[in-house]
Amino acid sequence: MAQSFVDVAPDSHFPTQNLPYGVFRPDSNSTPRPAVAIGDFVLDLSAISEAGLFDGLILNGADCFLRSGLSLCWTKIS
Repeated sequence: MAQSFVDVAPDSHFPTQNLPYGVFRPDSNSTPRPAVAIGDFVLDLSAISEAGLFDGLILNGADCFLRSGLSLCWTKIS
């Protein structure tokens, strides 16, 4: 079984083997941002991108996670 630094309950719908992508708003007045759910947490993919942590061949320098939707990300990585 995969290990994670995030504590995930055994009965969670979003364990490390099932990471659903979506769009969230940190608060009601903010711009929508792409994210992935891990357990009971949301990982803000725009923050990861801004920190320069997407440095692999496909996403290095990509701005798709800095947009308010995910469709351009899937085009880039498919």
